[in-house]
Amino acid sequence: MRTVTFSDLPTARRIHESCVPTWVNVAPGFHNCDGGGESSIWSTEPEAFATKNIVTYFATPDFRVFHYLSGYWHPSLFGKELDFVERVRREALDEKGRLRTESATALRRAHRERAGELARLVAYFEKEPGWSAALGPDPVHGGHRHDDGCRWSLVNGLDHLRDVHTQFAKSWANWPGLPPLARLLENYRYGNDFAEGSPMPIGKDLRTAIKAR
Repeated sequence: MRTVTFSDLPTARRIHESCVPTWVNVAPGFHNCDGGGESSIWSTEPEAFATKNIVTYFATPDFRVFHYLSGYWHPSLFGKELDFVERVRREALDEKGRLRTESATALRRAHRERAGELARLVAYFEKEPGWSAALGPDPVHGGHRHDDGCRWSLVNGLDHLRDVHTQFAKSWANWPGLPPLARLLENYRYGNDFAEGSPMPIGKDLRTAIKAR
């Protein structure tokens, strides 16, 4: 995400126009020195790889999360989730970025409709013989070619997103029941079979920063 999606200029511009982006290492002292690992993901799984070692959260100023997604997402797919975030800002948040008390219904509806879109995409990529044509030309970077491994990764990633949206639509998109960021950082909810690592407590410095806000 850091070297591909967040470094994509149109994506970065959209993020900075609507959000206050912050990068946090959940595990204290973490330093990613494995550039080969990121290059491998980009060259072999350029659409999506919903691992658990990185999570992108979208939250209100009081650290209440209204959407998140795990792992790496190509800018074209990440952009669809930014479209969703912008819809939430228009329909459910006030001028200070907080969920309006009367907008829980609108937030649930937005999540429910996005979950339905993703369910249809999952079905398409699982069953459609010509699925790779929907992704456009194979990326030239790394010599990648769309194959069944690429489709498996994409389907699992999209299904993870569908699950997240469904959870918000059913139980999380209520006022004042948006999940606090600290709780999601502790629990690391995800919906795929290939997440990395295991849940671990957030660092003391991050916990202190959240409480201070």
